[in-house]
Amino acid sequence: MAVTHDTIERQAEALSCRADALQQQKRYAEALADYDAALALQADFAAAWNNRGIALHELRRYEEALASYDRALSLQPEFAVAWNNRGNTLLDLKDYPAALDSQAHALLFNPNLVEALNNRGNLLRHFNRHAEALEHYGRAVALQPRYLEAHLNRGHALRELNRIDEARHAYQAAVELAPDTVGPYRKLAAVSRLSFDHPCYLALERFAQHSEQLGLRDRIELHFALGDALSQLGANERAFDHFLQGNALQRTLIDYPETATLLRFESLSGTVTQAYLDARRGAGDPSGSSIFIVGMPRSGSTLIEQVLASHPEVYGAGEYEAFSDTLGEFFRHRTAADLYDAAILGALSPADFTTIGAGYARRIGHLGEAAQACRRVVDKSLPNFMHLGLIHLALPNARFIHARRSPVDTCLSCFSKLLGSMPFSFDLGELGRYYAAYDRLMAHWRAVLPAGVLLEVDYEEMVGDLPGQVRGILAHCGLAWDPACLAFERTERPVATASSIQVRRPIYTDSVRRWRPASAQLMPLMAGLGSLRD
Repeated sequence: MAVTHDTIERQAEALSCRADALQQQKRYAEALADYDAALALQADFAAAWNNRGIALHELRRYEEALASYDRALSLQPEFAVAWNNRGNTLLDLKDYPAALDSQAHALLFNPNLVEALNNRGNLLRHFNRHAEALEHYGRAVALQPRYLEAHLNRGHALRELNRIDEARHAYQAAVELAPDTVGPYRKLAAVSRLSFDHPCYLALERFAQHSEQLGLRDRIELHFALGDALSQLGANERAFDHFLQGNALQRTLIDYPETATLLRFESLSGTVTQAYLDARRGAGDPSGSSIFIVGMPRSGSTLIEQVLASHPEVYGAGEYEAFSDTLGEFFRHRTAADLYDAAILGALSPADFTTIGAGYARRIGHLGEAAQACRRVVDKSLPNFMHLGLIHLALPNARFIHARRSPVDTCLSCFSKLLGSMPFSFDLGELGRYYAAYDRLMAHWRAVLPAGVLLEVDYEEMVGDLPGQVRGILAHCGLAWDPACLAFERTERPVATASSIQVRRPIYTDSVRRWRPASAQLMPLMAGLGSLRD
């Protein structure tokens, strides 16, 4: 008996439904097989192409996921959910402008798709377009008042704009939506003036009394929240005990390949030598607008950026990651090998650095009119310390500022922050060894970069002599003196780092020689740092 078209459609639908169920169980490889089987029967099944893209995305096969969404959209151009999902994949591919455009298409075809409103808000924040981001989050919560993620993201945007009272209200709304989850309380505590009888602090203590009932991630959030709160209240020993516990738990979730990471540092200094730089000079992109602030997190870099961004000719882009994204794009289709491999780096030609420089300039151009109107753009992606030699070849007219702070103060400050961008920071020994390797690499760059390219700025000297340090920074960047740089706390701009609140204060010395735990507790850190101390 002949198989009818209706029968084939029903078989395809059944396979797709089974795949959807597997996807709900996070069995993505099995789901993918069923989506493929469904599409082999019915190639014009747009929903299956979209859901297949989700499975591929979860499997981190981003290029294939993108192709699957595009196939769905070729069949159903007004498929708003597919446009939204496509934007998420483009975000993971670091193609931010295309992701923003994809989310715009999702909202064009379904203006009330709250996931797209939230996702586009996040992308707008990436481009420092906070007013538009807040509009999107506001629409999302108006449409779906119990949408927790949009409330939290709205709070983040408001905090970055220093609209602290409004941020507190947004986080309070999140707390009320998820009263049994620690994360919103941690965000609320960060924008509150705490006391031992403050409702938010009391809620954290109640969580602590029943911490065995919490999941692992909530326990991690709780320890960091209580550590932050107790530090604010002056109970430093109790705070550090919570940081020890929170970091130990977080370390169990982190895949940090320490040996490979530290070997990369050695490979860079052994490959990008004076001879390497000399052999490749004369190329790159001639743009002279970029100022790179590099160093360890918690080293005073946000203060330096805020000072510079207070100058009328400077745009502060924050931690934009444009250079690492440019490198990723350059190497993506060329090799699967580690781009820090000596053979990979050694094969780069002057023409390659021109391409990389132009790619970086193009990404900076995506920041919009405010950045384009300024002579200088500050890129504060701190891990660029690894790339200084490569950046110099790609952008020979760029200037570098190295933010430095006491090694122990820097490491302890890192240890007190739950930041996914610092996988090296959740064990004191690993943190010390990372800092020591970073310090050696920076010494290498000082030795091989031309004079006048790199300026060292010590946090302790910055807070001790702000006018003198600011004059030196401005001169290094080719900028005329402007007194607004001394009143940096008045500058209104988004600040997305963990220092977003502190940098709104006039200069202060509280963080110089910060409180330190007993020497026995610091032994792993000191051993990792070796000869480095204050």
